[in-house]
Amino acid sequence: MTNAQSKYTLDKYTFDKGTTKRGQMGETPRTEHELAVWLEEQEDNYHPDISKSKGMLTNPELHKLFTEFVNDPKYSKYIFVK
Repeated sequence: MTNAQSKYTLDKYTFDKGTTKRGQMGETPRTEHELAVWLEEQEDNYHPDISKSKGMLTNPELHKLFTEFVNDPKYSKYIFVK
């Protein structure tokens, strides 16, 4: 498992634990804030068409993982893909 895959797994685990609020700096524990920052970055970089994605999401394996994450009914209510 790559480091990036580990990060996705960790973030899905954080959602599963019930830590699903988007953090605001200074208002929530650091892990929630880090999750919110990570999720916002992924939302900005993600596009369903991989050729229009940016950053790490241009990697086909990571793009597939994030696409599954975005489309999973368990998590989709927390994801705001533009």
